[in-house]
Amino acid sequence: MAVVRKAFLRALLVVAAPLVVFGLVEAALFLTGRFEPLAALRIVRHEGRDYWTSVPEFGPFALRRPDAPRPHHVWLPVRRDPRRLRVVVLGESAVAGFPSEEYDLGRVIRAVWNERFPEHPMEEATVALVGVNSHALREMAIESLRMEPDVLVVYAGHNEVIGPYGPMSRLSRALPGRGLARLSTRVRNTRTGRALERLLGAGGGVAGDTPARWTGLDEHVDARMAADDPAIDVMLRQTAGNLRDIVASALRRRCQVLVCVPAVNLTDWPPLASAADADRSAEAAYARALDRRRDGDDAAAWEAYRRACDLDLLRLRADGRVRQLQRDLVAEASSPDVALVDADRRLHELNPVFTDDRGYFLEHVHLTFEGRVAVAALIVDGIAWLTGRVVAGETEGDTAADFTAWWERFPALVAAVKERMFFTEFDEAYLWESVRDLLAMDVFRGLADGEARRRAAGSRAAELRDAGRRRWTTAVVEAAWRKASALDPSDGWIDLKAADTLAKIGDFAAARTHLVAAREKYPRLVQVHTALAHQAMRERRPAVALDHLADLDALLPPDDRPVELYAVAHLVSGNHGAAVPYLREIVRRTPDRADAWLTLARAEAAAGRPADAVATCRRGLARVGHDAALTALLDRLLSAPAGR
Repeated sequence: MAVVRKAFLRALLVVAAPLVVFGLVEAALFLTGRFEPLAALRIVRHEGRDYWTSVPEFGPFALRRPDAPRPHHVWLPVRRDPRRLRVVVLGESAVAGFPSEEYDLGRVIRAVWNERFPEHPMEEATVALVGVNSHALREMAIESLRMEPDVLVVYAGHNEVIGPYGPMSRLSRALPGRGLARLSTRVRNTRTGRALERLLGAGGGVAGDTPARWTGLDEHVDARMAADDPAIDVMLRQTAGNLRDIVASALRRRCQVLVCVPAVNLTDWPPLASAADADRSAEAAYARALDRRRDGDDAAAWEAYRRACDLDLLRLRADGRVRQLQRDLVAEASSPDVALVDADRRLHELNPVFTDDRGYFLEHVHLTFEGRVAVAALIVDGIAWLTGRVVAGETEGDTAADFTAWWERFPALVAAVKERMFFTEFDEAYLWESVRDLLAMDVFRGLADGEARRRAAGSRAAELRDAGRRRWTTAVVEAAWRKASALDPSDGWIDLKAADTLAKIGDFAAARTHLVAAREKYPRLVQVHTALAHQAMRERRPAVALDHLADLDALLPPDDRPVELYAVAHLVSGNHGAAVPYLREIVRRTPDRADAWLTLARAEAAAGRPADAVATCRRGLARVGHDAALTALLDRLLSAPAGR
């Protein structure tokens, strides 16, 4: 008996000792006020009112990269307006509006809703983060419900394999159960966990086998996994459990839930990686789909397109099983407060005017403006049905005639939403420029027609910019701004887009007025403060620019700040020493840029640190090879008299 008691005490000590140490460290850190646990949302006070806002540091925490994308901007009054429908839209990069945050899916949903139901307007918050999956979205959803939405919209599923804790993730290793994933997140989000991650660096990257910097989709360049890999079955169970938790949490808060099956590019996106076996070849399935479509056998073509998506070894799209589990989840809920919108089928098989996915998708999953309006309009139909605001002839009916009528109204809806949101040719050009740059990434090197797509995207962007310069004048911009602002006076993005358009046509003075208005509506919007700093630099007022940049210090973690703008503002103001840390950060991020090394060395020399400047020149030359300007500067520094 004594032996058993001794063994029990030893076991208890093994368990209790680490917990006691953990508790003591946690208490000590609490007293310092440092390493406070992070949430996706917080309440801030502005001009006597409380607002929900996003927490920029949550992105690096969730994705374990110090320079990872920040969560989408949220600015929503805590106090609800009973005259408005409150909606939260939850999701990944497609919801965040990638690559144009100002045209996020939630904002498009609000524009479509307010166009159709002006007597009962919507206010919304887009709670989204590039790169996450259902493990993080579960936590984000639970936080979002504190905003007391009437409806929670979920549009997600593309990152289940590659996102945190997914089977091919490079952000967080897969774990056998959801409970372990949640425990890992919660331990990391203690003060002790955050302090350890800070000590280890790289935002808590996985045990030395992950890069220190965020590389976007190139994080997943090797994320190849066969459709029948057993790890996918584990992932599907975890995804289903996370989504069930989201729905159950919403229903407990008396919030209705609309699940939108995410749309994927099927017809205009050849597989990126394919198995050699003909029966499991994504390329063979895609070729079969093209043949069937040419033969006019649409049913067989759609089946083959979907099989090609499911067999694609580079799993960057929600496959058929992920989409099906969402349908099953809503059927299982069997609640009048839970509904489904199948955007994927409504854009494809159930679309009587379908021609090609290039009209809806920029690449594999991210939507063109028309694609965003289409998905948003389908979601608005679902919200109208959930909330009892169905309009006869617009959201009722599932016949071919109903679908045809829906799409006949669609072009007019797109035009109306463009006016409401101040979407211009410059904005569309930016979308296609982003596609051009995106397709240059390593992750897309397997795309058969990748280079042709890049050239086409670049040409289209150039044409759109030319069209924008021909169309927009200051008078036209101001007229469009007045119309859009009258429709949605609280939308600060409209002011920001007016300023951006005026800057593009060279009227910077007029742009400043709109930037100030945007800041009044969205005082924590990073793009506004950045634009004001750029404006001050154009006006040759670096001190004012630095004041605006100081506002960013409270909004952005250090790794997410526009370091080049900080550096230039300090250099122009003559404070070379203050510019040096930012120039060093630029060199760290882009070590192959000879001009970055040169600027840093010049600043160090001007700040009276010639030894540092010499060392910088030598390191730069070792990195980039021969560079005439760097070599000349090094020679001058070495030949200068000592002490000068």
